Amino acid sequence: MRKKIAAVMALFLMLALAAGCAQKAEEAPQISYEGFEASNRLTGGVEVAEANVKSLGFALDGDDLCLTFGFLSGSRLSGGESESAASGAPAYAVYMLKNPARLIVEFTNISYWDYTRELAGTDAAPLFGFFQTRFKGDTLLRFTFQLSSDAVYKAEEVTGGLAVTLRPIAKPALTDSGSALDITQGQRYYAVADAYRDYCDGTLPRDAGVYPALARNGSDILMLSGAFYSEAEAKNFLSSLAAKNEGVVEEQWSVAPLKENEAPQIDERQAHDRAYAQNVLRVGGVENEAEVFIEDGLYLCHTPDKKGVLYSRRMEGGQPGVDEYAYEMIYYREGNAAARPYLEREFQVVEQVKFSPDGRKLAVLERDEERTHLYVFDADARELLTDLTEVGFGELVSAFTWDSLGLSIYAVSGSGAMQVHAYDFGVPQEGKRHSVVDKNGADEGYLAYCDGELYFIQSDMNTGEQIYRIKPDGGVRKAFTAGGAFAFSPDNRYMALGVSGTGVETPGAAAGFSLYDMETGKTEVITTEFSVSNFLWSLSGARLYYVENRLAGVGGEEATSGEDEPEASAVPAAGDPYPYTLWVYDAASKQAHALMDLPSPWIVASLGADELYLNYYDAQTGGDLVRATYRLPAA
Repeated sequence: MRKKIAAVMALFLMLALAAGCAQKAEEAPQISYEGFEASNRLTGGVEVAEANVKSLGFALDGDDLCLTFGFLSGSRLSGGESESAASGAPAYAVYMLKNPARLIVEFTNISYWDYTRELAGTDAAPLFGFFQTRFKGDTLLRFTFQLSSDAVYKAEEVTGGLAVTLRPIAKPALTDSGSALDITQGQRYYAVADAYRDYCDGTLPRDAGVYPALARNGSDILMLSGAFYSEAEAKNFLSSLAAKNEGVVEEQWSVAPLKENEAPQIDERQAHDRAYAQNVLRVGGVENEAEVFIEDGLYLCHTPDKKGVLYSRRMEGGQPGVDEYAYEMIYYREGNAAARPYLEREFQVVEQVKFSPDGRKLAVLERDEERTHLYVFDADARELLTDLTEVGFGELVSAFTWDSLGLSIYAVSGSGAMQVHAYDFGVPQEGKRHSVVDKNGADEGYLAYCDGELYFIQSDMNTGEQIYRIKPDGGVRKAFTAGGAFAFSPDNRYMALGVSGTGVETPGAAAGFSLYDMETGKTEVITTEFSVSNFLWSLSGARLYYVENRLAGVGGEEATSGEDEPEASAVPAAGDPYPYTLWVYDAASKQAHALMDLPSPWIVASLGADELYLNYYDAQTGGDLVRATYRLPAA
């Protein structure tokens, strides 16, 4: 709909040249601008109930571009019960923006826009492209027609519609008063940002002095300021814009030089530069950058051959203000090669992925508003094998794990009470693959398979937080040890035990973090100074990393002000941007020490012996500005 029209324009130019040759040495006819406007705002229209932009047409009449809007009252096409002829054009305004030239046609109260399903013939010189804008919580519908050259315009109300005519301005052009227009071919400076969605939802105010324009690629929409004679003026405007509007993130913007009517261009390096400029760790009170591993997404896992990585990348679909939506896709990247989609599927939020031990299947846990889906894909064919949510696992999957061979997958899930479920791909009949391993309940968040048994947690007011184990092929659950969070070492020799932060304390258990030896049954305490619920093993098992949440009290709950003040070490200074401290425990020396302070606790084990990954997104924009994965030096 907004593609470039090079072929049509080329034909238009060829026809113009042919006409010039036919006239031989005769002078070109004078163009009249009588009845056209160069800058004045034209308004009119009547009140139309349930106004529907039924049609939008484009036609060339000589050099003129004619736009015709047709209207109805109501819309059967969009689900309404009835529709009828409109009494006239709904209340409208028509005006022009400069550099690049954009004709704006606004309607103040539109309920439907059926034209989008019946649009035809959008390629017409001198039209570069067009788009419509809807604002959150508003009935205003705005059309922006971006031109390749300056033009004057007029609007005429016709039966059930509105006709707008655009006439390109010959150079030198004339205004209504007959004086020459100041058309400068020189370069000017503009503030530019990929912030169109912020504009539509009101984060970027409509009166901020910036307006949308099509990017040079003819499809993306950018926000663009007016023209400034110097780069310094444009930067001053940008600083003032950020100072006056809380929703404006200055790092999202850049200053770009553009020639007259030149479309702005997306700054492909902005995401890269913002990711590299972010300070994501603090050591000894000094903030520092970290090496960027993935600049446009969050790490999920390595592929079984260890050559590539999978990561989640946020995408935007639909038209802002109309049918926009956000989704995520799983991307694959190997070394420095360009990333590409791994699965051609849109997900809401990808929470976790795990390859089966044999590398032949990939499980993907997706969160979709108030429910989840646990999908299993064929890792070679990239095809969906099953959606476990739909075959009995229930609407909420909180944790899942594979068996040691990759034949069965298990999950703590349910649609009401949480239970331990199983799905065995080795069963020939698909309808008999699902079973419930344990019906007595389970807490959300933790599940592991070790030496033929499943381990999970259930807590109550009497026993507190308790880890249980059960054989998945018909065994009976057995109490294993007290704990609210756990993780096995890669060789299954040790279980790291922490406090989950649910607020259900185990009677007689001290807050803290410890190791349980699966062979000897002995427990080694690592710390009792604070609760630990976020921890992981290095892939070698030589180190155990854990996070101290200084926003939480000893019991693991969020620290709050009150009569009983929490310990000073449990609460960071107000507004501390690094409220999480990363610790490491060395299995050989049996020593633990703090490594660094972090802005988020989402650490992931990497293939490197002395590094971790940090999945990070900026808090100010919720990941719109920076959504990246960093390498943390963890020696």
